[in-house]
Amino acid sequence: MRSRMLRVSIVSLVAALVAMMIAAPTGATVYTRGVDIDMSVYNDSPTPVSAAFCPNGHVSIHYQFGTTHDPCDVTPYVHHLAANGARYNHYRANPMGIVVRAPHHRTLYFYAYNPSVGKPFIEVNGHRYALVEGELKVVPVAGAIVAFHRHGDRDGHKIMIIQIKQMAAG
Repeated sequence: MRSRMLRVSIVSLVAALVAMMIAAPTGATVYTRGVDIDMSVYNDSPTPVSAAFCPNGHVSIHYQFGTTHDPCDVTPYVHHLAANGARYNHYRANPMGIVVRAPHHRTLYFYAYNPSVGKPFIEVNGHRYALVEGELKVVPVAGAIVAFHRHGDRDGHKIMIIQIKQMAAG
């Protein structure tokens, strides 16, 4: 009787473990969306740039699975930012892609996301930077220099800034 109960317990345990392994994602991180990000882009470089934005539905599923470097399927909103201080403020979405281009310079690909649990983050050319409130990160990427600012929340949105400090020649 005891060995039969032991066998039934072991079989039940194995069946439960197999069911859990089948249901678990394989290497993919699953996020649910938090509140929208209120993103601003500052161009403090000596090079004029264009910033193309793609919101929620235009973010490429291929980017999210790591098969392309461009986070956008379509960039419906393009803003031209003059050199040395031009700004585009208050673009709201979650997630969002931003593609910054300048003639004869390397292209910078940004992806911003605010999960419902965890820190909001910005990726630039495949490098991820999680940001806490009040944080500033200055990073070199593809020969360019970019700063990320994470301000507090306003009107239920996560306030973030991408600051282009220097564009790299391409």
